[in-house]
Amino acid sequence: MRLLAILCAVVLVACATATAPAPTLPEKKPKGSRWVVRPVEGLGLFKDEREQSARLVAAWLEEKGYRIADAATLEALAQARQGRSALTGQDCGRPLATFEAARRWGSALGLAGSTSASVWCGKGEGPCQLSVSGAPLTADDRFRFVGPLARSGSPLEALAAAVTGLAPPAPPDGGVVGDLFGALGRREVRRGDELELRVSSADWRVPADQLPGPALTLAQALTCLGADSDHATLLLQVDGAGVTSRCESAFELDRPEQTSCLCAQVARAGAQTALAGKRWSVSFTIRRADRLTRDDRLVLSAYWNTRIVRVRTDRPFPRFEERVEDPSLEGWSPAPARLAATCFEGVTAPGRIPSRWAVWFDARGNATKAQEQKGYAPLDPVTRECVARALLTSQAPCPSRGGLWAMADLQVTLSDPSQKPDNVFGPGGLGTGLEP
Repeated sequence: MRLLAILCAVVLVACATATAPAPTLPEKKPKGSRWVVRPVEGLGLFKDEREQSARLVAAWLEEKGYRIADAATLEALAQARQGRSALTGQDCGRPLATFEAARRWGSALGLAGSTSASVWCGKGEGPCQLSVSGAPLTADDRFRFVGPLARSGSPLEALAAAVTGLAPPAPPDGGVVGDLFGALGRREVRRGDELELRVSSADWRVPADQLPGPALTLAQALTCLGADSDHATLLLQVDGAGVTSRCESAFELDRPEQTSCLCAQVARAGAQTALAGKRWSVSFTIRRADRLTRDDRLVLSAYWNTRIVRVRTDRPFPRFEERVEDPSLEGWSPAPARLAATCFEGVTAPGRIPSRWAVWFDARGNATKAQEQKGYAPLDPVTRECVARALLTSQAPCPSRGGLWAMADLQVTLSDPSQKPDNVFGPGGLGTGLEP
């Protein structure tokens, strides 16, 4: 009997080992790998100036012994920013920002990681601070340098002088970590879409109060943004007469047709005398109408959480990571949460409805299958099929192969607008992460 029990235990372990998906580990970073240097944020730089700012930082890092990505590597990453494979140039996955492209293709291209550089200016007349840090593929390569940056002079001249004074920062003197989650109060139901337009100084060295911007209507903004986009930010150069002399997207990931449409709308709005002689950041935000249940009584809200794995570290706070079968899927984008929220319009009782989902992708990053997973109370068949259809619009960065899966939790809240809601995350809202 004892021998039989041992044999059964061995068989059970072998079966469990055979059915569990084997993790795919990223390739080891090659020796002497290189850094991708990203432009400096916070100086209100146009595209050509952003490229110059990256070259200034790259030259300084190279003097300090850091190896910088060559032109061929940057060209490969440029393909990834256009939604193509960095290795073959074929259409594959969604467009990626530079730091996303470096993370996705870093091992194949021999990258150490990407840098970020930003400017912070406090109140008063003292110098601003320039910060340059590395976002490595491995924790071993992390670095950060800081230094003063003058408030006067052109942005690029101030930057060129500031990089020469960069040095490792002083160790922190402690502090208090605040509450990560704020409370939600009752508010009026938003019955229709609303446009919020904000104008701020693009160069953070030059503070400015909130000023009136171009007189655009909601209909004009929706014409440019469309149904699937809620936000865009333009960078404007306004001459002394208040006429916009240059207009570009303030974001690295640009939708050219959207940007050109908004710039044309701004030009048609006429001279902006209040903005004369400076560079401005103009943000357009569409606050979508609240989605209500069919009885017009409860407000529906939903969000996706792709970071559902708690990683134990020696730090006081846990870290949550994406649950993906292969690192090439990190940064995947679930379907818009408001699209999934429509599946719950028939619910009549307030509360929270969590569910866990696995999505499979083909070799080009298109979703091919979505399936509800164990972990929460199962949804009814009609709702389950509706959410699965919505998830088929999900996209992933170019996968290393087809047939890989990624997981996410969908959190749906139905609230009575006349009552003050409590903690929006609810029981089990952070999840634990299981294989499909």
